[in-house]
Amino acid sequence: MRSSDSHHAVESTTRTTASHRRTFLKGGAAGAAALLSGCIGWGDGGSGGGGGGTETGGTVTEGGDDDLSGTTINMLEYAAAQAEATRQVLPQFEEETGITVNLETAPYGDLISKQFTSLEGSSGSYDVIDVDVPYWPAFVSNDWIQPLNDRLAQSDLPQSDFLQRVWDDTVVWGAPDDYLNLDAGNIMGIPYQPNVLTLYYRKDLYDEAGLSPPQTLADYQRVARELTDHDQNRYGMAMMAKEHESLLVEWKSMLYARGGRFFEGETIEEAPFGISESWNPVFDNQTAVDTLKYYKELVEADYTPDGVTSWDWTDVTQNFIQGRLATGQAFSSTARVANDPEQSEVAGKVGYAPYPGSDVSGTMLRRPHYGTWSLAIPKNSQKKRAAWRFIEWLSSTDVQIERARYGAQPSRQSAYDHLTQSGNEVFQTSPAFFQALYEGLTEYGIGRPKIKGYFEWSSTMQKWLTRSITQGMDPQKALSNAADETRQLLEEQGY
Repeated sequence: MRSSDSHHAVESTTRTTASHRRTFLKGGAAGAAALLSGCIGWGDGGSGGGGGGTETGGTVTEGGDDDLSGTTINMLEYAAAQAEATRQVLPQFEEETGITVNLETAPYGDLISKQFTSLEGSSGSYDVIDVDVPYWPAFVSNDWIQPLNDRLAQSDLPQSDFLQRVWDDTVVWGAPDDYLNLDAGNIMGIPYQPNVLTLYYRKDLYDEAGLSPPQTLADYQRVARELTDHDQNRYGMAMMAKEHESLLVEWKSMLYARGGRFFEGETIEEAPFGISESWNPVFDNQTAVDTLKYYKELVEADYTPDGVTSWDWTDVTQNFIQGRLATGQAFSSTARVANDPEQSEVAGKVGYAPYPGSDVSGTMLRRPHYGTWSLAIPKNSQKKRAAWRFIEWLSSTDVQIERARYGAQPSRQSAYDHLTQSGNEVFQTSPAFFQALYEGLTEYGIGRPKIKGYFEWSSTMQKWLTRSITQGMDPQKALSNAADETRQLLEEQGY
């Protein structure tokens, strides 16, 4: 989840490339019957549209999806690796379908603001959006997103080929008035860009020192000390301790690995994650206090660069590829840029491992932060048929593999089966990277709390964590204040 642009750009792509063979494995869609009747709004009318059905009396007159040539759709995407990958494959889609895609990208904060603004209106600006996991509760509860059950039931796109843990945690939701009743089986999007906090390490330095990737956080400290060389301006580890989402998810990864959690009874053993019956905050207990103290110790250590309280995940990536770090925790889109000789001083020297865990009562706990971006269709889109055609195409195995060449991460088992084979390198060391990514996604990653006001809650947490880490506030006091504000926020939101 790395932002690569400081401003958004609008692009309409008209280049063409050779057609790419795509193989679909046929499968069903859970919960399809729930929405097969009464589903509305699949017409592609409106300005700039190009046929594809008309809306009559709240239902859709099916005109088939082969008459969409000439339709123009608008997509809003996070300005990171996934957008670059989309930009690269767009010409092929436009050539095959005759549908034009206007791709607009935006950095994270701007993206969320644009999404809320467009979704709230009766006529939105976008036909396809990519949705980060923590915003699904707000989008679903406000009835802003078009369910996809009926489309999946008619499609050759196989739900069974998507990573089950990712699918269950990301796109299955309840009704707007009961969004956490997941038994309703409403499929609101298609996962297409999963991420998990992963350990990146300098394989050459580790091999020279006779070291293996750290298994525990304590191991991480030990190797960080050994590999730090101040004369070479090289440090053993990094932190992303800026008042930013990166701070919260990094601290979360350590807290959960020590057996902690944010909310009482929160689901963390299997997907879907981040659901609590009581929503009572428990991140002010002794485990959390000790974890915050430990986090601050790492920030201030001499094996960590100065100034990491102003670093987020992009800074970790930049310092790693510049050779300043022997080890760094980063998200999945770092892998390709770290192995690009034109951008990286460590290309071809990078190893990958699951983010370290902790030994808790004799059990190794690895619980790195994880999240998935999904493709969705706003209900206020007037081009839903063409939007679905684009989502379906982007979700094919062959296109997911092609997108991986440009730094995107696939969400389908068949894509990982291909990309983890040693002969199928799409960038230097990519099979090893995709193997580590697959392991993190399917075995270890834990998602965020599924609350409607996630943005406000995250800001609250970042504020109090920062006051302890950089302003000297007692960790217990900081976390107690955060818990009090969380209770107030959730009460205001009806929890």
